Amino acid sequence: MNNLYVNIGNSAWHFLLDGQYSTLPHDSPMNIEEYIENLAGTKPIARVFLASVVGHKSDILAIICQKHQWPLVDVGQIRDSLPIRISTNNPQQTGIDRIINGLAHQNAPMPLLIFDMGTAITANFFDMMEDQLTFMGGLIAPGFRIMAESLNQKTAHLPLIPLGQLGQTPNIIAKDTMGAIYGGIFYQILGFLHYVANEFLQQQNGKTIIISGGGGAYFTGHCQFKHIFHEHLTLDSLAVLSHSYR
Repeated sequence: MNNLYVNIGNSAWHFLLDGQYSTLPHDSPMNIEEYIENLAGTKPIARVFLASVVGHKSDILAIICQKHQWPLVDVGQIRDSLPIRISTNNPQQTGIDRIINGLAHQNAPMPLLIFDMGTAITANFFDMMEDQLTFMGGLIAPGFRIMAESLNQKTAHLPLIPLGQLGQTPNIIAKDTMGAIYGGIFYQILGFLHYVANEFLQQQNGKTIIISGGGGAYFTGHCQFKHIFHEHLTLDSLAVLSHSYR
């Protein structure tokens, strides 16, 4: 029997089943229950492991699991028993995806920095404390989509640039408004990545840097610091967690 791994982000559902990854955006017209049923097909599901930052979407998944009698493990509800120490002021307010993402690289040289690039961009720091993987804290910044929408909504005339432009290397001397917005956002994000990475390596004696998330694919080739790109990090970390779950 296979486990189904589900990561509910701010913009989409992400799935891992039988070694296959898939994504369904929240604005998709397809019914989520139908999508999951088609995904599972005739495969027997042992457990569903969930990491979610969207509460009402988690409730929808819980109803689907109850209907199909699939045991649901919402890791956000068992964070106190996770094999990770959480060294923040309020662990219950820390995004569960940020916490568990270190599991897939817990054997990497420490300290560890993970950039997760989605709707928001998070910089998450891990270290080994008393032989236990520890989430130390980090930073949260707006992602590309949020920056683009903010400029469009908070100004009188600036257009909303399409996300389809991502992947192009912008000229720092843009010749039109769309190019200027795209380049401004692109280099703001790139500057954030480089500044945080440099501080981590120089001030924190950092050893390993991971870039993850759908947005990471557009920036990994532009980063001048050594790193590993791991696109489906949260799903893979759920899979690692499942091996130790009883």
